[in-house]
Amino acid sequence: MHDAIELMAQAAAEAPKANLQEVKRLAARLVVIEDEIKQCEDYIAKAKKEREEIRIRTLPGVMFELGIDSVSIDNHQCTLEPLVQATLPKDPMQRQEAVEWLVDNGHGGIIKRQLTVELPKGDAATEDMVRDAVRDAAPGLVVSTAYNVHHSSYTALAKQLVRDGVAVPADLLGVYIGSIVRVDKD
Repeated sequence: MHDAIELMAQAAAEAPKANLQEVKRLAARLVVIEDEIKQCEDYIAKAKKEREEIRIRTLPGVMFELGIDSVSIDNHQCTLEPLVQATLPKDPMQRQEAVEWLVDNGHGGIIKRQLTVELPKGDAATEDMVRDAVRDAAPGLVVSTAYNVHHSSYTALAKQLVRDGVAVPADLLGVYIGSIVRVDKD
């Protein structure tokens, strides 16, 4: 039995000798492939952006104007449906206001809370004290709190509130309420 190193050495010895021309040919092909992939990715990104513009903004507006909620074209059914999307605002002040609204309106249970404490390097003793009582054990430490809500939970809550007829402050909460056109193949 040969070990793996002997087998690799034997395969290398039997392989045709590489030359600079082959290296350049392969490198040139790699550059072409990289460019083609980049072009495809750019095309896909552009197509997705255009699709969203048509299915969320343009087509629902035109369908509303005509008073229709579906249309068939080329063995596909395009159907107008309600759409609710929700994303907490990125701005820290607006995010805090949105979190406060959720808490004040009985939806604080969906909020993920993260407490961050900056400790001096190598200070394990303070870390243990802080774990038990942050402000009492080490009041000079910088403490910050981060809030987040999982995207799916937040969108589900927003949909439920809209369905229930709750007056949702859309701008404050980062909620989009509109329509979308779903495409199904017949």
